[in-house]
Amino acid sequence: MVQDALGLFLITHECCLNDIVSDLIEEFAAIAFSAKVTLTSAIRVEQPLNIVGDSEQLYRLVSNLIINAIQYTPQFGKVTVVLARSENYAVI
Repeated sequence: MVQDALGLFLITHECCLNDIVSDLIEEFAAIAFSAKVTLTSAIRVEQPLNIVGDSEQLYRLVSNLIINAIQYTPQFGKVTVVLARSENYAVI
């Protein structure tokens, strides 16, 4: 367990960003469909991208980004969630 700058305790462990992105794309597909927005993902890593972090907070963070993207994309627009690696960094 790690304490963040606000004094909250984060439970850190290895988590797979591929799984988080895939799960959220599936979870928000119906919302995107009803908003008439195309929701896709582009996983640009050859192997699963595992990081050490708080999976619940990462899930919430990426979820908020996707929800905002759907809400602010005009009808018949497209939202693509990209997962990539840049040297030692994960890029979403």
